[in-house]
Amino acid sequence: MGKMMGFRNLVIHGYGKIDDRRMLQIMRNDLPDILEFLKAVEHILNLEEASHEGS
Repeated sequence: MGKMMGFRNLVIHGYGKIDDRRMLQIMRNDLPDILEFLKAVEHILNLEEASHEGS
C-alpha cells in the first residue's frame, strides 16, 4: 500500500518526471495493488461521510 501512495503522490503532484513505460508497466502488472488502494480510499471517504452525517 505504501508503494501505491508514493506512486499516487508522484502522479498527482508531479514529484519528478514520470516514465511512461514504467507507468504502463505498473498499470498492467500491479492492477490488484491499485484496486486495493482505491478500495482503501473509498472506505476512508465513506467513514468521513458517515461521521459528517452523524454530526
